Amino acid sequence: MKIQIVRLSKDQPNSRQTLQVVEEIEDEHLFNANQKLREIQYQETYIVYQSLSQCPGFALFLPEIEVNMTDNPLPGDAVRATNNKYSGVIAGDFGVISGSLGKAESEYLVCFYPSSFRDNEIVICSGGPAPYIKSGSLSPAEETRLQLFWRWGRGYPRGGEGINFLAEVKVWGWAPV
Repeated sequence: MKIQIVRLSKDQPNSRQTLQVVEEIEDEHLFNANQKLREIQYQETYIVYQSLSQCPGFALFLPEIEVNMTDNPLPGDAVRATNNKYSGVIAGDFGVISGSLGKAESEYLVCFYPSSFRDNEIVICSGGPAPYIKSGSLSPAEETRLQLFWRWGRGYPRGGEGINFLAEVKVWGWAPV
């Protein structure tokens, strides 16, 4: 798998983030790339921020994760609330669609303020609130965003092996009623 170590930058508070590739690595499970990321952070005294709004910083980016180009929302895509009509969700907040990758459903669990696990088969989110949303009530936002995910560094559960990474995902709008 091709992994890029990138520098995240944001020119203005509400502008889109840009990525500058610092190094490209081939790594089967992300473990070696994560070690290299830590070396770069130490050398340049940067921090990987959990919140992408606190850039600049360095992060792992997986360009091989393809952006959903279909007309249907899919697990791993982001959902932006467009109003304040759902308790605990404010207009502009983002959630992530949980489920089996590539499998379209009529209804999805969408978790806002998520910690999102993503491997080659599934996206599992925790956080909240997490409403079930009919896929027909999601409208394409005609944009993508960088979404923070995590997965096991060597491909299997092991203490201290969780690796955070970024993936570009399609954004859908949701107007709770």
